Amino acid sequence: MQQAFEYTYMDGVHGRVVVMAPDFVRWELTTKQKMSDLSPERNGVGIGDTARLIWCALTRTGLVTSGFEEWLNTVADVEWADDEPSPTPTKSAP
Repeated sequence: MQQAFEYTYMDGVHGRVVVMAPDFVRWELTTKQKMSDLSPERNGVGIGDTARLIWCALTRTGLVTSGFEEWLNTVADVEWADDEPSPTPTKSAP
């Protein structure tokens, strides 16, 4: 399973990252929820879930080294991408 996400930092830098199986597993272990809880039919996709999934992918790829809360304080927007996932992240963290 893969899903592309987009994010924008408060300084205007915009990026895109593909969340992969390790990131979804890390999200499950952290939140104690299952991926099925994220399905749109269950209305389980929150902005916190989206942000944490993006952070998991960015830390896995080495683009972010800070903890979640510290990283989150630099973020202006996060969202699911509507099109096909790109193979790699496009912007580094501030």
